[in-house]
Amino acid sequence: MVVIAIVVILTALLMPSLSRAQQAADRLRCASHLRQVGAAIVGFLDDNNDRLPVLSAALENPPRYSEGMALTKGDGSEVDGLGRLLSCAPFGGYLADPQLLYCPCHRGEHPFARYAAQISGTELDTETGQVAYCNYHYRSQRDPITGLQLRDPMRSDLVLVTDGMRTQADFNHVTGTNRLFGDTHVDWRADVGRDILDRIPLGSGIFESPTVYRNLWDLVEGDPDGR
Repeated sequence: MVVIAIVVILTALLMPSLSRAQQAADRLRCASHLRQVGAAIVGFLDDNNDRLPVLSAALENPPRYSEGMALTKGDGSEVDGLGRLLSCAPFGGYLADPQLLYCPCHRGEHPFARYAAQISGTELDTETGQVAYCNYHYRSQRDPITGLQLRDPMRSDLVLVTDGMRTQADFNHVTGTNRLFGDTHVDWRADVGRDILDRIPLGSGIFESPTVYRNLWDLVEGDPDGR
């Protein structure tokens, strides 16, 4: 009984450390995913006159920046956004493994398994009315902060991809987010005081004001210690 009690106590002491270690490992895997996504974006830019992949929802009036996680258009029949990097995209193939667009920390409704059959082939396996979503939020070719076409997308101070922000459940790491910059470097942005998380919509509605995502991207790009 004494031995069992000691084991229980030691396990209780070690569990928080093991959990933190697992979270740190998952964060590193996520950062590795984003670096490879960054390399795919650079390849796309090289072949498309420095133009970023088009996200159709950002071209609507008003723009729907909430759809930055979408890999296909609304009816699931064509790739869109970061989906244009995948092998199933016409002239795609910049990102051979679609699982790189899925974070190991994701806890929402968009695991890779849900969309694997749709986006894993060399051609899009369409599902009527089924939009495929990834776990990362793409800034799009139209800047949510300024509303203008993005220029010089390979800037070292420009965040192109971050944690999903369609709903709060899509914000993969909860306490912060990995950020992919235009020059392909990745860093961690802590969400001090839940400044970002609390401004993300609780659920996905038909429409979210562009102002919501202008403020979110402004926060994502900021330094929490400098605010």
